[in-house]
Amino acid sequence: MDYQALKAIYDRTPGLVLDKLKGVLEFIWPKIEALEQKGIIFSYDEAQNLADHKAKEQYPLSLLLDLFQSLQRKGVRFMLALTGLPTLFPKLVEARTFPERHTHDYARHGTTTLFAALNVLSGEVVGDCMPRHRHQEFLRFLERIERTTPRRLAVHLILDNYGTHTHPAVEAWFATHPRYHRHFRPTGASWLNLVERFFAEITDKRIRRGTFRSVGELVRAIRDYIRRRNHSPQPFMWTASARSIARKVRHCNEALETGH
Repeated sequence: MDYQALKAIYDRTPGLVLDKLKGVLEFIWPKIEALEQKGIIFSYDEAQNLADHKAKEQYPLSLLLDLFQSLQRKGVRFMLALTGLPTLFPKLVEARTFPERHTHDYARHGTTTLFAALNVLSGEVVGDCMPRHRHQEFLRFLERIERTTPRRLAVHLILDNYGTHTHPAVEAWFATHPRYHRHFRPTGASWLNLVERFFAEITDKRIRRGTFRSVGELVRAIRDYIRRRNHSPQPFMWTASARSIARKVRHCNEALETGH
């Protein structure tokens, strides 16, 4: 396991920097296990990382934690020990022993509206942040989808019943773009739209783990997450069959009708 061999594995592993690091760690684990070692503890100094801008961009704490948790689920006994004193972000002190999250006294410094379209086949996301959620912003987002989608393809949009999606100006836009087909999901059935799964993912993995001192910081974090995710996109896959879903819906309807 000399440096050059590990560097070659790193270089030929596809994906982001963390994907490459994961490939190297998965490669060396069987060799370490053969030496009857119980595991390895890696030391991570967050204070030093904050001082090193380049390292912070490559190995943000939230992604490193995801990486080591993924390895541990596969039986790779590598642990990440957080050291140092990250005085800039008190939240990270708690991250040594608790999952990353906002502290009880965290105060928001504004909000943004995330418009996102998920390609259900490839897993790629087209997203943008805007200050409001009106028909004007929705039209701007539709124009972005139009620019990024090959002209030869028909576009099927799964939408909720929000009034913005049926505004007269929006209806006029769709009338002049016949390759678009809208499908409105029933009220209260957001789970039918897979883009909601992406919203849950970015909330759990990035937004709730972040400390944002301005709307600008929040927007940059969201855009960076989407950009990184699109480097190696993974589509969401249904694990329940249509029959099992229909059975549960039937059961719920029967319970509502009987009052039990």
